[in-house]
Amino acid sequence: MSARDEELESSFRWQADICRAMSAPFTAALLDACAESYKARGPIHDLVKDWEGEPRAGALGLRIIGAVQAAARAKGTGELAALFSAPPPEPQNLRGLIEDAATENQPLFKDFARRAVQTNEVLRAAALLGGFLEIAKQTALPLELFEVGASGGLLLGWDRYRYEFGAFAWGKEGGLRLKAEWKGEQPDWPATVDVVSRRGCDINPIDYDDPEAVLRASSYFWAEQGERRERFLAAIVATRGLGITVDKANAGDWLSERLAARTPGRAAVVYHSVMIQYLSEADRSAMEAAISAAAERATQEAPFARLRFEPDPVDVLRFAVDLTLWPGGEKRRLAYAHPHAAWVEWLGA
Repeated sequence: MSARDEELESSFRWQADICRAMSAPFTAALLDACAESYKARGPIHDLVKDWEGEPRAGALGLRIIGAVQAAARAKGTGELAALFSAPPPEPQNLRGLIEDAATENQPLFKDFARRAVQTNEVLRAAALLGGFLEIAKQTALPLELFEVGASGGLLLGWDRYRYEFGAFAWGKEGGLRLKAEWKGEQPDWPATVDVVSRRGCDINPIDYDDPEAVLRASSYFWAEQGERRERFLAAIVATRGLGITVDKANAGDWLSERLAARTPGRAAVVYHSVMIQYLSEADRSAMEAAISAAAERATQEAPFARLRFEPDPVDVLRFAVDLTLWPGGEKRRLAYAHPHAAWVEWLGA
C-alpha cells in the first residue's frame, strides 16, 4: 500500500475515533466500514483514491458518511434506510450496505466527495454568543454582522435565539431554544443587542428553499444525534423573515468589498466558525489581508472586531473562541467549547 493509500485509509479511522469520543458509535462504525472498503480496494477505494487535498483537514470521512445518509434518506426504505431511522446498537454488514449504496448512487457519492462539509450547526451560536455580547458591551454600539463561511446563514440570526445554560439564560423569549452546559462564572452581559445588518458569504451557499439542498445539509448530522438535525430544521423556520443574504463569494474578495466603506456609529463584526481548515492557503491569505486592512481603518467611532470559533490544535475535542477588537488589536481567548457547542467553558473577558 502506498503512503497516500495509508493516509486516505487512516483518515477514516481517525475520524471514527473522534466520533466514538463524541458519543457517536454508529457513525464511527460506518467510518470503520469505509476504511475496510478502502483497504480492500472496494467501491470506497475507487471513489476517493484520486481525491486531492489533506483528508483529515478536508473531513473526507464525513463527506462520505453524508453521502451514505443522503442515499438512505432519499430511498426511504430498505435495510440501509432502516439503520438511519433507528440505528441498532451493533449494526451488521455495514461495509456491504455502504458499498452497495456507493455503487448504486455513484453520482451522489462523487458529488458529496468533492464538496466541503456544511453542517451549519446552529448550536455553535452558543459558543459565539459571549463574543458578540462582549463586543456590544465594550463598544456600546449597534452591530453589523459579516459571517464568512456562512453556509445558509443560520448563525447570522444568533440574536433571535433563546440560550439556556442551566443556571442562567439569555435571548429572545419564545425564540428557538438552544441548550448548552455552561462551565465557569456567569458573565455580566447586556440584556439586549441591536443588530442593524447581517450578511454572509460562502463558496457554496445553501438555499433553504430548495428541499434537495436541505436534504444534503441535514445528511451531515450524525445519525445517532437526531436532536442536531431537528434543531437545524427548526432554525431554518426560525430565521425565515430576517432577510438574511448569503453571497456566493470567496472570503477575501467579499470582505475587501464589504468592509471598504464603514458607517460611523456601528461596530463591524467579522466572524467564522469551523471553516478555516477548508480554505486553501491562497484563500486564507486573502481573507487575512482583508481583515488586516479593515483593522487598520478601525476607529473609536467605527470599531472592528473579529470573532472566531475554530479547532484548538492541541485538543481536537475542544474548539477555541477568540476575540480581537480594534482599535487596539488585543487578541483574547474567551472560551473553549465542545465542537458542536454542547458545552461552553467560559474563561472570561
